[in-house]
Amino acid sequence: MSKIINYEIKSRCSCHHKIESILKEENALFIGEDHQVDTYFKVDTGRLKHRRGNVENSLIYYQRSDLAEARESHIQMEKLVTDNSLEVLLAKALGINVVVDKRRKIYFIDNIKFHIDYVKDLGVFVEIEAIDEKGALSLQELQEQCESYIKRFGLKRKDFLSLSYSDLVQESFKKRIYREAEDFIKLTRKSLSNLGVKLNMAKLDHLCFRVTGQQEYEEYKKSFAKIGKKLVESEIGGRLISTYRLETPINCDGELGPSIVELASPKKNNNYALGFEHAEIVIEESFESLYHEFPDINFDKKGADKSYNPDIRIKFEEGHSVKFHHQSLEEVISLEKTRA
Repeated sequence: MSKIINYEIKSRCSCHHKIESILKEENALFIGEDHQVDTYFKVDTGRLKHRRGNVENSLIYYQRSDLAEARESHIQMEKLVTDNSLEVLLAKALGINVVVDKRRKIYFIDNIKFHIDYVKDLGVFVEIEAIDEKGALSLQELQEQCESYIKRFGLKRKDFLSLSYSDLVQESFKKRIYREAEDFIKLTRKSLSNLGVKLNMAKLDHLCFRVTGQQEYEEYKKSFAKIGKKLVESEIGGRLISTYRLETPINCDGELGPSIVELASPKKNNNYALGFEHAEIVIEESFESLYHEFPDINFDKKGADKSYNPDIRIKFEEGHSVKFHHQSLEEVISLEKTRA
């Protein structure tokens, strides 16, 4: 049985074609595309799974923290034949927790393993695993290897996952949306704080959730309709946006946040990872007063001269952004309905 220490990252991904091109440029060894069915069993600590695939067949036990960042992982793995008799035995002895179905493209560069994953019902992800099977590398060296490819691929930390695919498959849509919204608000608060701006939760008007394609947009419309009321669907900037008022406001560290979420279909030729992409804040002061108060912030002023509900934006390196308006989204929707 192999005992392995990994330093790894899992991220939602809208640029998998770019990543595969980079891997090919660097002469990565392509192992193949594997249809993998991972059966997770009920255990008290860690995770135990049986993987059935065309390329990889293994019994895997691993322990790692649930942090949305690159992290250390301790793995014990036994390679198996394709016979599923062990899976049947473990299912009877322990019980099945969840099954994850995915298609995985597998690449290697030296000791670094790369996965491009298409997970059923979840979307597209990339994994980077810096692997030490012989105890020859320090944790710092593994971390540096992993971080170098995070930078090389241009991955955004807002898209990093803390949970495993098994957790995501089990999680209800409502629970996932509220958890991801809270995580996004925390990230936004931290990013603003680094610029000296305090996020007033009472002024946080709504969040925008992006999808990767039109089919996904239609599927998420149905899902959001189950946890909130659709206020309007409008064509804005050449693509459809649906707006929902959630059944309950988003709670972040005990503070009530917004209950309004925009679901935006993708613009043509724009790639977004699935998930929350920007927050919008209603302010009373003028844009000019913000420029004066925060002269070191590089505000995006492209929307400042719009005749209808103008805005300014702060873009962050992590890939998310914040817009500032003078009207709430519900006020804007109400005015639009009056004009119609």
